[in-house]
Amino acid sequence: AVLITIGLSAQTEQGTILIEGGSNLNYSSLKVNSIEIDGEAMDLDDVEATNTLGFKVTGGYFVMDGLAVGLLLDYSSESEGDYSSSSMTIGPIARYYIGESGMWAQLSYGIGSSSDKYDGESEDGPSIGALGIGVGYAIMLSDNVSLSPSLGYTMITAKQEDVTVKAGGIVFGAGIAVHLGN
Repeated sequence: AVLITIGLSAQTEQGTILIEGGSNLNYSSLKVNSIEIDGEAMDLDDVEATNTLGFKVTGGYFVMDGLAVGLLLDYSSESEGDYSSSSMTIGPIARYYIGESGMWAQLSYGIGSSSDKYDGESEDGPSIGALGIGVGYAIMLSDNVSLSPSLGYTMITAKQEDVTVKAGGIVFGAGIAVHLGN
């Protein structure tokens, strides 16, 4: 534990750069193989695969010992046949490492938009605002790399014309962070 604490202390000092990739770095391609209703097989000739892609990247600079401020970029897309949708948010983030314990608290706010595409026709989706608050722990894997599991709460507001949708929920994640400098 002492070795982890010493390594973390050196990597949260003023002037250090923090780059982290989040746990929603993913790609999947799923296709329904069979459907049976009361033992009767359905015809699936027209069923397309669903493809999803998502990633979250955080970059920050330690403006003082323990406090990193920077930007968060979150992108996701999904497609099935002739239909696809995507969304992207970008915004400020602040993360504070609590002493040399490895624990951190984080606050972020992202703004962005989404879009849908069907048969080559694009349509703007709602504008998005996302407020996130969370806590995590930096497990130092080497002098400059840490594994960062986290738990938080996110509130999302999506607005398009006269319609406003608000949602919120608990988010569990894990990221790999690289601490550069010092």
